[in-house]
Amino acid sequence: MEYNPTDWYWLAANRQGVVYASKAMAWVDPVLGGGYKSFTGAGGIATNIATDGELADVLAKTGMLGPPVLNVQPGNWGAATVLDVIAAVQAAGCKITSAGNAALSAHYPMAGEPWATMAQVQIGINATGTLPGNTALPWAAYDKQVSFATPADFAAVYEGLSAYLQGWKTWAYHGGTMPSWGASGSAAARDFDISASVKDLVSRVEALEATVK
Repeated sequence: MEYNPTDWYWLAANRQGVVYASKAMAWVDPVLGGGYKSFTGAGGIATNIATDGELADVLAKTGMLGPPVLNVQPGNWGAATVLDVIAAVQAAGCKITSAGNAALSAHYPMAGEPWATMAQVQIGINATGTLPGNTALPWAAYDKQVSFATPADFAAVYEGLSAYLQGWKTWAYHGGTMPSWGASGSAAARDFDISASVKDLVSRVEALEATVK
């Protein structure tokens, strides 16, 4: 059977009693779920791998993004290098839970054009205090389309993703407690609108100047 990483099975030595099915994007019971019996019945042989973290690295290196890598849920990175870990983290993306605006809760990409564009948009927001075109900004996440209504909402998500990635970089380079895989609750949307705050400040200054005159 020809190896196809998008529809294959892995046995990780640190995950007993389950196999990882890339098509199902889940650890499955080798007897009951995920089509494993059909796979072996057709002559397929699951690939043995030392750890679930090394599997996340393998999937990321084959170009997989989002749920297939995220759902590996690695607990042991084995021989994966620092750069391997960081690349797998970015390939997996991050599920943000927003405490301030449920509409922003989504599974966000952290690799490729969406992530690069996000950084550029944030630079623009920092300079102008508004979203591009000063209109709502649609954004494609893995599980839904998000619409950023304010620059503060966008900045909250970007801040959360950046903090999540930095946490993994810090751990990968310096050790300590491994961050939670694939989830961030630190990106609660701010309860203010940057542009509205600026407009309010301007109006207050104008009122003060009028009083002084």
